[in-house]
Amino acid sequence: MKKVLFVLLLLSLLCTADGRDKSLITHELAGINYSKAENDSITAVVNKFLVWYQQNYQKLKAIKIVPQDSGGGTIQYRVDFKAVDLYLKTLKSSSCLSDQYLTNLRKVFEESDKEMLLQKQTEGPPAVLLGADVIFNTHEIKDCLSIIEQKKMKFYPPVQKNSFATSCVGLIEPFKFSLIKEAGIWKITQGRWLKRGEDCG
Repeated sequence: MKKVLFVLLLLSLLCTADGRDKSLITHELAGINYSKAENDSITAVVNKFLVWYQQNYQKLKAIKIVPQDSGGGTIQYRVDFKAVDLYLKTLKSSSCLSDQYLTNLRKVFEESDKEMLLQKQTEGPPAVLLGADVIFNTHEIKDCLSIIEQKKMKFYPPVQKNSFATSCVGLIEPFKFSLIKEAGIWKITQGRWLKRGEDCG
């Protein structure tokens, strides 16, 4: 149970605004209506990332963040940061994620490595970074990918304020993306599932 709670805590660095570094807090926004073209550009970025992730999921999954000893039980599990670099580089190639998002994700891997040092695990499935999809924080990632592949996502109207925005999309449940502008281009800076009764704004 403690291991499960720890993984959820790590993912909260990426999927909530409660991380230790307050400079990484994502703005929750009051709605301001901008032009249809601007709203469409926000939705297009979210859609582009969803399609990209569905098409590149197996490629990302094949990157061994935590190499395992095929001989069994002789090498302590650690995060391979060369693999992390490749993973983040691959995500960045989507051109949809902000530098802040990628920085937060690196923190997840760094904290996971610290936990592995404490656990001293040498065999069996890694207790950290196992199970829930890192990007969407769900065990039902196959269902999400199927919805994306079949283009059955439901996009809700974006909410904007200056250079910040939120955009919700219906997958297995509504998923909320927060976006910022980098060099005049909308980029995803955070993503999380909506809480029960929560609005998208």
